[in-house]
Amino acid sequence: MRMSIAAQQREAVELRREIVRLAGEIYFANPETADFVKVSSSYGLDLYRIYQAYINLNLAGLKADHKELGDLLKKYDAAWNDYRELAKAHRNCASLYEAHGARFGVGDGLDKVVAEFHRKAGNKPQMAAVQ
Repeated sequence: MRMSIAAQQREAVELRREIVRLAGEIYFANPETADFVKVSSSYGLDLYRIYQAYINLNLAGLKADHKELGDLLKKYDAAWNDYRELAKAHRNCASLYEAHGARFGVGDGLDKVVAEFHRKAGNKPQMAAVQ
């Protein structure tokens, strides 16, 4: 069975939510280990939320109406905000990703693409990578 990329991302986010829930249920004798497991699983959830939101934005494309784009952009910006806040709150949290990367080859970068979606939605462009 083939899944659409949107369905794959939805499933990935749900699996990450389950991982976060399970990480909170595991007992570790060492509190630092317990914290690391919880933070790491939350980090993964935040990244997959970013991926999902970005993919959904691209699937909607510039053809989406202002409300749809606005709703998708809120999810994208919220995912980046949660990602940055997690790293600020937990010094053992990785913070490897920025919004101006491109997965394959050289591209315009996520922040430039998302800025165009903000412009289309009538919003002031936000640069998710800016901290």
